[in-house]
Amino acid sequence: MESCDPAPHPENQQHLVGISVSTQTDPFFNVPVTFAPESWNLMEQLLVGTNLSEYSGVFRANHIDLNMFSHMTEEDFNNIGITSFGAKKILLEAIKAMRG
Repeated sequence: MESCDPAPHPENQQHLVGISVSTQTDPFFNVPVTFAPESWNLMEQLLVGTNLSEYSGVFRANHIDLNMFSHMTEEDFNNIGITSFGAKKILLEAIKAMRG
């Protein structure tokens, strides 16, 4: 069985407000794996910075940290109860900016 190296590789880095977060993928399920312990705090910083901090509880209740957030779609936001057009637009733009 192949082991998963938790060390972030430069090509797997995303930058948000000057902070780097690892976004490696689980080799078995092809889903994002969080290695940065500050990822929850970064997600909250993003929500505060976009004036959407009222959704912090939604993201926390659904175990969505910054790494998971960076892979979300409009359908995902609908599925977790974020239905505001404006909020979704702001969040999707933040994801777009993170991806560069």
